[in-house]
Amino acid sequence: MVGFRAGKEITDALDEAARLETDQPNRSEMIRRIVTAYLKERGLL
Repeated sequence: MVGFRAGKEITDALDEAARLETDQPNRSEMIRRIVTAYLKERGLL
């Protein structure tokens, strides 16, 4: 488990990104998806 604090700008952006997904994931899942996509794009996963 990894935890971090994020300001309103980031949490608002995460909530908006999740709202745009068809399955509307919670914040934790949205963060996992973003991090996974970032790491895959860089060949780290």
